[in-house]
Amino acid sequence: MAGSVVMEQYLSVSRAARLVGVSRGQLQKKIRMGELGTFEGNVQMADLQRVFPDVDPYHDTEYDRVREIKSKAFSKRVHELLLPDAEVLFERLNELSVELSNARGQFSSIKRIVAMLKAKLLHAQSTESEQERGLATSLHEWVSRELDPVIQEAEMVVPLLVQNSLLRLVTAHVKLSPSGHEFFVEGNNSILDSATKAGLSMPYGCVDGSCGLCKARITEGHIKKIMNYSFLIPEEDQVAGYALMCANTAVSDIQIAVEEITQPDDLPFQTVETDFKSYKPLSSNVSLLIVLSPPSNRFRFLAGQRAELRPGKDLIRTMPLASCPCDERQLLFHINHADNQLVAALSSLRPGQHLSISGPYDDFVLNTESSRASVFIAYETGFAPVNSLIEHAIALNMSERIDLFWVARTSDGHYLSNLCRAWHDALDDFSYTPLILPEELDCLAEKGDLHKLLTGTKRDYLPVSECDYYIAGPELFVDMTCEYLEKSGALLDNIRSTVLLPDKA
Repeated sequence: MAGSVVMEQYLSVSRAARLVGVSRGQLQKKIRMGELGTFEGNVQMADLQRVFPDVDPYHDTEYDRVREIKSKAFSKRVHELLLPDAEVLFERLNELSVELSNARGQFSSIKRIVAMLKAKLLHAQSTESEQERGLATSLHEWVSRELDPVIQEAEMVVPLLVQNSLLRLVTAHVKLSPSGHEFFVEGNNSILDSATKAGLSMPYGCVDGSCGLCKARITEGHIKKIMNYSFLIPEEDQVAGYALMCANTAVSDIQIAVEEITQPDDLPFQTVETDFKSYKPLSSNVSLLIVLSPPSNRFRFLAGQRAELRPGKDLIRTMPLASCPCDERQLLFHINHADNQLVAALSSLRPGQHLSISGPYDDFVLNTESSRASVFIAYETGFAPVNSLIEHAIALNMSERIDLFWVARTSDGHYLSNLCRAWHDALDDFSYTPLILPEELDCLAEKGDLHKLLTGTKRDYLPVSECDYYIAGPELFVDMTCEYLEKSGALLDNIRSTVLLPDKA
C-alpha cells in the first residue's frame, strides 16, 4: 500500500526513455529481455529507478543527446528547449501541483499510519501476557521487514518523480492511435511540426491552416490554438474534438486519433515549385543540391523515396532525396558530376530561382513496424537515400542498432564520412564502416570477389536473420549484395533495395 503512492507512477516508454537518457529501442530491448516490467505498455517508475540506479534525475541527458545530434551530426541550427507561453505553463503547473500535492498527502498519511502501528506494537510488547507479547513482537518485525523497505524505495523514486514533473512542465507527450506512436511537443511548437520533427508522417497539405488536411480528433487532453486559419471546421466536428494539427499546440499530454502516412501509396503525386538555395561540392565527384519547398506547399515524401527534378526546359532527372522528411522545408540531393548536363544546368541557377520537383516515387522506405537492428549498405551516391533513411530512423528512435557500410571505389567516394563519424560519436548503437573496392565493380563481379568484400558486413553479435537490410547502388551491386545476403541467411522479407539509374554524360 505504502508504495502505491509513488511506486505506481507509470510512464510511457517514450517518456521513460527520455527521462533516463536512453533510446526507446534500448528500453524496449530491456522489456523484451524481462529486465524491465510493463503494465498496459507503460513502465513503473520504481522499476525504472531499479534498472537505472545511476541516472542523474536532475540532468536531462536525452535533451543533451538530441542537441548534440542536431548540431554535430546534422549540421543544423541547435533547437533550444523553449518554454511554452504563460497560459500553457500555468495550466500544466496547476495540474502538476494538484497531482504532487495529492501524492505527497497520501504518502505522508501512509507513513504516519505505519509509524503509529509500529508504536502501538512496541507498546503491546510490554503487556503481561506472554502470548500477546510474542504476537506483537512478531507483527512488529513483519511491519519493519515488509513495509519499511517499500517506503524507503518509494522515497528513492521521489527525485525521479520530480524530474518527470519538470519535463512534463516544458514538454507535452502525444500518443497517436491506432499506431501507438509517441512524440513530444516542446515550447509553442505546433502538434504537426512536432510530429514531423519526430519522424512521423501525419496527413497535411498547406501548414498554414487553409486546406484542412491535417484535421484530426483529440481523444484525450487539452490543446490551444497558436495561429489563425481560414479553414472552417464544421461545428459537429468541433464538438467531436476535431482540430487542425498545424494550428494548435498541446497544453497537456494528449491522445490523437489519426491515420498516419506509412506507405508510399498513402501519398498523393505532387508538383511543387521549389526555391533553389545552393549547389556546393562535397568532393571532386559529388555536389550537394539544396532546394526549399514553399512554406504553404511543402513537398511530402517518405524517407528513401525519389523525386523528379526539372532544372531546365527539356532536362528531367529522377533522383533519390538525401534529406529526411523531418528536415522541414529543406530538400537535399547528391549530384554525381558524371551527369554533365545536370551539372551545367544546376551550376547556372541562382538563389531564389524556381526548380520544379514532382513525385514522390519508389518504395525504398523504412519498415517502421520493426524493432530489429537495421543494416544499411550503400555504394557511392547510393548513400543519398540511405542518408535519408538513417536520419529518419534516428528521428524515430526505432532501431536497437544501426550499422552503416559505405562501399566506394576510392576514399573520395565517401564524400560525407564526417557526417557518418559524427553519427557514430553521437549515438550509442551506431556503427560506421567505410569499405574500398580494390578494383572496378564489374571486374570484382566477374571474379566473384565482391562477396569477399561483403563478408565485412557481418557481425558476430548480430545474426543475419535478425536484421533488416537496406541496399542502394547500381543494379549490379544491388543484385550481388541481395544474393550474398540471402545465401548468408537473411530473410527475403527483411531486405529492401533501390537501384540508382546510370548517370548520364
